[in-house]
Amino acid sequence: MYERSPFHAGDDATRLRILFCISFNGFLKSNQILGILGELGGSSYLTLERIPKFKITGMSEKHFYRSGELARVFGISPDTLRHYERMGLIQRPSRSSNRYREYPLQTIDRINLIRSALSVGFTIRELSRILKARDAGKIPCLEVRDLARQKLELIQDQLQELGKTRAVLQQLLKNWDKQLKQVPIGERAGLLESLAKARAVTKRKGESK
Repeated sequence: MYERSPFHAGDDATRLRILFCISFNGFLKSNQILGILGELGGSSYLTLERIPKFKITGMSEKHFYRSGELARVFGISPDTLRHYERMGLIQRPSRSSNRYREYPLQTIDRINLIRSALSVGFTIRELSRILKARDAGKIPCLEVRDLARQKLELIQDQLQELGKTRAVLQQLLKNWDKQLKQVPIGERAGLLESLAKARAVTKRKGESK
């Protein structure tokens, strides 16, 4: 028989808290024990009895992601992951004993990089070339920067064209409003036909210059 000590540790919650303190700190001071036990009170005793076995769930470290899990994280399909593999954007996963595809944890960072680059206009083929070069130990930073410059120039050109289209539409609406006022209710105004005629006139003027 072990000598009993007048500390309350009769319930599992107390034992668990003591165990956690030991596991995280490596030791447990007597005043820490007293503080824990004092919160609960009671008249039972702390003994050296074996604590019943228990299992803490949800705390095991994850070493891989299966394709379905990884796809859900980024809102993409498993087919997209396989396309990334074929293009060399991510490494091919290992296979479990039951043939599930298991991607290493660092694949999360890699796909986040890929999705971020795609969102600003980089293409899969461009990223494939860049990442393969980087994985081979090369430094493609200047190429990345030049591609971004080209994409910015393209967007600026597109914005200019969009500005022109906006001005055309604004004038077109004004013309159509006037045209609609001149047409009796229930009759066609021929709006699209007038648009085609206006475009033909504009084209002829451009050719004559």
